[in-house]
Amino acid sequence: MKIFAICLFALIPLTASAHLAPVSKGTTSTYMGNYEPVKPRSLSEIPSPVRDKVLNHLRERLGSFTDRLTFTGGEIVDFKQLARDHPDSKKYKWEVHAYDLHFAFQMPNIGIRSYTAQIQLRRDGSVLEEIDLPAFASSPEKLNFITLEKAASVAVASGFSRKDIDPKITYFKAADALVWEFEELVSDYGLVKIYKKLYVSAHNGAVLKEFLSEAVRRH
Repeated sequence: MKIFAICLFALIPLTASAHLAPVSKGTTSTYMGNYEPVKPRSLSEIPSPVRDKVLNHLRERLGSFTDRLTFTGGEIVDFKQLARDHPDSKKYKWEVHAYDLHFAFQMPNIGIRSYTAQIQLRRDGSVLEEIDLPAFASSPEKLNFITLEKAASVAVASGFSRKDIDPKITYFKAADALVWEFEELVSDYGLVKIYKKLYVSAHNGAVLKEFLSEAVRRH
């Protein structure tokens, strides 16, 4: 069930014993067999035309929020070497990025210990996969944030257990928003576990999505 209206119920405060520690979000990687991409340690290792292009793009998309970001690494792919080390890459059904760049920020005052965003680029610096952050420049209202504690109160009011609440911070592309994600186990069938999940807007406390998720245990 998807809900796109701001919750109008009173927020239920968490007890002191249910205080939540700040959370972090890392990055995902693409399988490339035995090939090891170059791991840049600074933006100076990115060709200047590509570097200028991505920095201009980030400024246009994120506005002043760009100043919060710190470059933390990523990948530079050599396509010729990739083909030699992993011939099956020619059969990929997706376009392989030339650059996968990572940028991090911290907002511990609201419950984000660290959030690492990533953006994937083609060889010419054009965007292949957009950075997983909202378009703050065109939606400045999203520069407002609610705390993890307040979002957890929304989750509790939606039926989540205070003691079992499991929070994350992530990007919800469908709403172009950062969300506090809450997950709770509802059924355990041995090999298969069923979780209920809730996305609470990190900008205004609205419940954006509520759904069930299935996880298969691997041996």
